[in-house]
Amino acid sequence: MKRAFLAEVIATALLVGIGLGAVHVAILTQSLDLPAVAGCWGGAVILLIAVAGPVSGAHANPAVTIALACMRRFPWSKVGPYILAQFIGALAVAGLLHRRHLNTGTSIPSALSRRDTGHHDHLVCSLRHQGRDAPGP
Repeated sequence: MKRAFLAEVIATALLVGIGLGAVHVAILTQSLDLPAVAGCWGGAVILLIAVAGPVSGAHANPAVTIALACMRRFPWSKVGPYILAQFIGALAVAGLLHRRHLNTGTSIPSALSRRDTGHHDHLVCSLRHQGRDAPGP
């Protein structure tokens, strides 16, 4: 169980680190577009399955763990430890990303508010594809 716990921590950390890292780069530097960010999320899923799949099944998400338990494909006795591992992995990496970008002098909300898109400021508007504005609210 210790190996599976560690595998879930690593799998979830990979997913959150690569995925949210790409979102941070896209918003703060405008150097990635939406397809690139989506590719990073997809690549993270491929990597976490390769790394953790043989050890823990690579759930990397409490919803997956609970769904498998509900379908009787995963023992309920392991649900709690798996979810704890997933939270540890996600929160650790999210904290690292926050700390990393905290010292840049730019936050995601301030980066979004500086953009003059003419539309609501949220992720869809900030990840414009090929310079086209996203549709309005």
